[in-house]
Parts: sequence; structure tokens; C-alpha cells
Amino acid sequence: MTERGLPADVEALLQAVCAEQGVAARRHDELRMLLTTPPENWPVCCRGTCELCVDEQTSVARMVLARVHRDAR
Repeated sequence: MTERGLPADVEALLQAVCAEQGVAARRHDELRMLLTTPPENWPVCCRGTCELCVDEQTSVARMVLARVHRDAR
């Protein structure tokens, strides 16, 4: 477990996916929150002008989870 609350392998995947997707480091804590919450409890888009939109956040979080499950095989 890292100091940020995620297992080291998940934190590494988060960093990699964020770099690939161009997600600023200041947004990583929001993604960590999603990754420690069951997906069925994730927030939904309000259709406002949020930056980073929750739809984008959940998309990145799903990419991380997909890689976690892929790497576990």
C-alpha cells in the first residue's frame, strides 16, 4: 500500500494511464478516490462545465481497473 492509499501496482497503473491520457497531476487524488470506491457508487455527470468532468474521471478510472484485471491474469 502506498502513502496515497492504493496498492503500489494500482498507483503505478494510475500514473501510467494519467500520463497517456494527459490528466494533470492535480487531478490524481480525485481518481484515487474513485479507485477506492465501488464503481456502482461513482458520481454521474451533472452536465455542467466541470473540469475534469466526472465522465472523463470515470473513463480514466475504468482504464486503470481494466489494466489491473488484465495484469492479474
